[in-house]
Amino acid sequence: ENNMVQSNPCYTFCNGAWGMSEPSMRLYCKKGCDADDVDSIDQCKQDFCPSLCIKDELGEDDDKKGKWTTIFARAPIKSDDCLDACYAGCQNIVLDDD
Repeated sequence: ENNMVQSNPCYTFCNGAWGMSEPSMRLYCKKGCDADDVDSIDQCKQDFCPSLCIKDELGEDDDKKGKWTTIFARAPIKSDDCLDACYAGCQNIVLDDD
């Protein structure tokens, strides 16, 4: 049971979709694979990925900083790229049907 990671088909997909030269893309794809509290692929894409890749407009500390800080994404890569990778992970997520 401890070889969970190797046998996760979603991780395998992520590793195959992006090469060694794109570790960030692979990482965000795997985060999509690991999305918690999602019941469907749509929920993964609509709720999980934006919260992962795009800085929330309403954060506790945002009011202290200027409004302009909200345009910065949390991810160290472009938001669009992060979303693409995360969506790919969502598409391959293994949802528990039971």
